[in-house]
Amino acid sequence: MNRLDFSELVAAFKGGSSKGVGFQPTKPSNFDGIRDQKVVDVWFVEMEDYIHATKVGLHSAVELA
Repeated sequence: MNRLDFSELVAAFKGGSSKGVGFQPTKPSNFDGIRDQKVVDVWFVEMEDYIHATKVGLHSAVELA
């Protein structure tokens, strides 16, 4: 199975892709800088789940976050 690179992933989410990407997981909410441990933990879990579901490689995970 071939993974999409970051630019292909962005294109797929914006308008579809010729590679047949059909499933689009829900994007995590934007992190607003609140320094509450529970809020930060929830955001991390959402982001990790999103990165896993979109199969973004570790090289693109920070850019995506």
